[in-house]
Amino acid sequence: MSYNGVGLASARGSGTSGFVQRSLASALPEASDALDAPVQLPRPRPRHPDIVLHERRMAIESKLYDIQEELEAAGVSDAQIASRVAAERALRYAKLAVPEQLPSRE
Repeated sequence: MSYNGVGLASARGSGTSGFVQRSLASALPEASDALDAPVQLPRPRPRHPDIVLHERRMAIESKLYDIQEELEAAGVSDAQIASRVAAERALRYAKLAVPEQLPSRE
């Protein structure tokens, strides 16, 4: 069952037929002009607009959270924090030029 010392001495109990194949992984490619050619990398795909918009909104909300934390650490009342954060949110979303609410997908 072995071939040049490679393989099973007996296929009994191995759950295989004992057939020995040569390894194609060790075969070296032939030298060709294709190896000298520059590698063509795939073009990067354009980012989906919804994902870009989502990332911008998340950056805004992260900044608003930081503002809220700073105001809480300064001891500002909850009502004043809510009003300042809401005003800042409206300002930042206006600069983003999109509505604050996600559009419904109906």
